[in-house]
Amino acid sequence: MSWNRIKLIFLREVRDQLRDRRTLFMIAVLPLLLYPALGIGMLQMTMMFREQKQTVVVLGADQLPPPLLIAGDQFVNSWFVLPEDAEKLLVITDLHASDSERQTDETNLLLQQAREIKKVSNEGIALELQYQQALQNENTAVSEVLRADIVAVSEKLNQLFSESTMQVLVLIPDDFGENVKEVNQLLATGQLKAGEAPKFDKPFALQNSAYEKSDIAYKRVASVMNAWEKELLKLRFDQADLPESIHRPVNFTSIDLASDEQISANLWSRLFPALLVIMAVTGAFYPAVDLCAGEKERGTMETLLICPASRMELVMGKFFTVMVFSIATAVLNLMSMGFTGKYMVSMAGAGPMSRIGEVAFPSGMALFWTLVLLIPLAALFSALCLALATFARSSKEGQYYLTPLLMVTMGLTVFC
Repeated sequence: MSWNRIKLIFLREVRDQLRDRRTLFMIAVLPLLLYPALGIGMLQMTMMFREQKQTVVVLGADQLPPPLLIAGDQFVNSWFVLPEDAEKLLVITDLHASDSERQTDETNLLLQQAREIKKVSNEGIALELQYQQALQNENTAVSEVLRADIVAVSEKLNQLFSESTMQVLVLIPDDFGENVKEVNQLLATGQLKAGEAPKFDKPFALQNSAYEKSDIAYKRVASVMNAWEKELLKLRFDQADLPESIHRPVNFTSIDLASDEQISANLWSRLFPALLVIMAVTGAFYPAVDLCAGEKERGTMETLLICPASRMELVMGKFFTVMVFSIATAVLNLMSMGFTGKYMVSMAGAGPMSRIGEVAFPSGMALFWTLVLLIPLAALFSALCLALATFARSSKEGQYYLTPLLMVTMGLTVFC
């Protein structure tokens, strides 16, 4: 076996592949354009989507006990993890429902829709209580009728909510503030005993998690309500002269011993191998199909076979060509994704994605060993793709082998 002949065949195949615009596009142009375009475009769309104001309607806002929850048309920004998130929710209440000068037509329409939804919701709650009572009494006939009524009310409620422009509806029960105040006084005077606490309706929210805007708005509202409830509980304990930690007798916590380097290593050790495998097999397949099935279609395989080079030298020349393009594809994809990811993190600023910035990029030594690992990986898939492409009679037939190969490879990668 002559290495000079292998070198000549290798250089010949590499030139042919570099002249093929399809191969260059799949291996070089696509990863360098696709990831930045997708990554930056999706980030811009996500940030723009999350920056849009979502509408929250609160009925019964005058029943809210202190501390202050709503100021004007926003939740108080101190209840947010990020105070600027308060501007992303437009809060409409019924506090000034009688003041027509302060209400716009859109606001009046929203409040009217909210009251209609509240009415239907109360009907559903009443039917649910009757249904539970019928089940306890083992009254099958009545329970079936009530169940059908509950389904009808749920469909009507869903329709009314979808037709409105609100994303979340918060319903505060009547006399909620007075009931909370009464419980605080009973606790402060020592008159509140186990099993004797007054029971009253609690606030609840209506939202539709099938819609992205409603889901995002509800998560923000739930976070605000939880923070407000903790402060309400703190004030209750202060009023009763009780320690704040009384409601957490165990107060179970943990100490995370993982360092930043270990967290980063754990993330990249899961991500990089999967990316290397998928990109290596993708980068090897297209050149392999073109070097075998493409040669048959172009009628140049016979000319190559009658040259002085042996069959082994021909195979080795094509193998090294496929391997080079496999390695190049994997490296270009990783570089493109790495720079795109770093740019996306820098664009995220102080938003939720800024937490990704705590994960450091792999060190130079780690990247070096990644490239060392890529060599045998590319050799494996280059040999496999070259063998499969040899059986193909045309480039179109060769493309059919890619999907099963990718599915098997991805399945084994995920399993590992």
